[in-house]
Amino acid sequence: MMTPIAMTTSSLEIVERAARRIQEISTLPQVAINVMRVVEDPQSSAADLKEVMEIDAALSARVIRFVNSSAYGVRHKITNLQQAIAYLGLKQIRNLAVTATVADLFRKTETIGRYRRT
Repeated sequence: MMTPIAMTTSSLEIVERAARRIQEISTLPQVAINVMRVVEDPQSSAADLKEVMEIDAALSARVIRFVNSSAYGVRHKITNLQQAIAYLGLKQIRNLAVTATVADLFRKTETIGRYRRT
């Protein structure tokens, strides 16, 4: 059986470890949050979504690449974000943008985890 001092030390270590892990959790990048806000706003337009997404060129390029993949069966190559939004619609573009962003977060976490000592 643990003594009160041992229990306190053990509990403190658990809390400290949990606090360190919480600090390591990445937040969703602001662009993805803004994309979600724009799509959920009934007053927003495709132009509003395009404006928000253009802030992150890498994300925009990934979305265009996804749209041109065989999964979507595009007949003519989509070459810009405006075409991608017009072809798929706001909600599908939101889904692609958030999925791409979350995938990036997982990749970063996996890379960090390889070098972490526990």
